[in-house]
Amino acid sequence: SSTATATADYTLPAAFTIAQGATSASGNVTIVNDDVDEANTENLVLTTSVSGLAVTDVTLQITDNDTAAVTPSKSSIEVTAGSTSTYTLKLASQPTHTVTITPASASSAKATVSGALTFTTTNWKMPQTVTVTGVAAGTTNITHTSSSTDAKYNNISVPQVAVTVASAPGVTLSTNSVSVAEDATTTYTVVLNTQPTASVTVTPTSGSTGKATVTPASRTFTTSNWNMAQTFTVTGVDAGTSAITHAATSTDTDYTIATIGTVTATVTAAPPSTLTLTTNAASNTVTEGGSVTVTATLDRPATAAVSVTLTAKSTSTAASGDYTLPGAFTIAKGQSTATGTVQTTNDKVDEGNETIVLTTSVSGLTVMGVTVTITDDDTHGVTVSETTVSVVEGATVKYTVVLDSKPTANVTVTPTSGS
Repeated sequence: SSTATATADYTLPAAFTIAQGATSASGNVTIVNDDVDEANTENLVLTTSVSGLAVTDVTLQITDNDTAAVTPSKSSIEVTAGSTSTYTLKLASQPTHTVTITPASASSAKATVSGALTFTTTNWKMPQTVTVTGVAAGTTNITHTSSSTDAKYNNISVPQVAVTVASAPGVTLSTNSVSVAEDATTTYTVVLNTQPTASVTVTPTSGSTGKATVTPASRTFTTSNWNMAQTFTVTGVDAGTSAITHAATSTDTDYTIATIGTVTATVTAAPPSTLTLTTNAASNTVTEGGSVTVTATLDRPATAAVSVTLTAKSTSTAASGDYTLPGAFTIAKGQSTATGTVQTTNDKVDEGNETIVLTTSVSGLTVMGVTVTITDDDTHGVTVSETTVSVVEGATVKYTVVLDSKPTANVTVTPTSGS
């Protein structure tokens, strides 16, 4: 039996006649070129019916010359970052149902691709455009997924398109932010993305030179050193922030760029380096029994709380019993000073003036100590309560003696009568 379909696959001739006295006649069977990928071979069994004659059929084999396929117009494309490039997709044969082709980028970080394309049974011959947008320099592949209720086109393998993304003309900053302490420096770099046709000058500008400065005033890239990063140095001036902008100038119009990018410089307060001890006493001298206020002063405000514990150096001549040191006191964050009180002892001993060499120890700080002198207010001696006394013969009278200061050992007072 025939597997080919009348009209769709072939057209039979009209009736034709074998003339009287002849033995043959012919008619033309027309095979339809239908553009549809179908079975490779279809059978057309030809027969006829003539009264009184036996008929021998003939079978024609119709070989299909169509192949289902989706063909990209290019196997590879190049595109510049930030720009687009295109290629087309086309079906090789007429589908029996709608075919949807969906492109996808293997790396959207390098390039993105436009959406799905729809081919119908009527527009299948018309190439449709795929748009690729470069994102960043590198490579990726565009794959294609096909879906259709036409079995020939459903999940058909479609060739990939290789994409190479080239850098666009421009200037790349190594960072968009830096952090630096007051009076310190930090750096960042700049480099051109592509080779220019002429020298390119990149100029940085600090938005607030009261917060941060940037040097040098400019960097120049040539056609030979364009891909070698060059350095700018940021110096912290005062705590706060400054936006450093950049511009490029060149006779190469691709590199006449008013705004390249911004580096935000955050300047932090520099930590203190020195702690100095002072007192409120004139000439740092206090009479024993009195007190003195000791002030610890930083050369910069504290960036974190600083704990100060006073100690007396071994070069002090005052003994530990001659004074009492304060407990630890704290210089708060953001502050520069704090105080503690040293109390001296009134010991009643006649002694020389003594010194307390005060210091402290704080990690990361150089300490400038202070020497406090304790002035002695005691004088040794013996006081007799009376200078003269009167007494009757056979009677008694008394007077007293007392030491003027505390002795360091027992003292014996011996009276002697002159007569």
